[in-house]
Amino acid sequence: MQQLRREIYKFSSLSNFQYSENGADKGVSVRNKAQLVSDLLNSEEQLMRERTEAYEYRRKFYPGSGPSMQQAGLNGSDPSYG
Repeated sequence: MQQLRREIYKFSSLSNFQYSENGADKGVSVRNKAQLVSDLLNSEEQLMRERTEAYEYRRKFYPGSGPSMQQAGLNGSDPSYG
């Protein structure tokens, strides 16, 4: 994770990505995803919310698969996990 944060400029530069095909802007999805990744790397709180949401989704729809709460980097002592 720290390596990604050190290289956040690579994601930030993709926020200005331009590509068009037949007059249509085809780069919008790259710009949007680059912005989302940059936002996650800049906000520890948002990253933890997204991780928690993904963990809960996986636990609900795919029980027994994926990492444990601790392996996923989530705090299992939080009373809202239960």
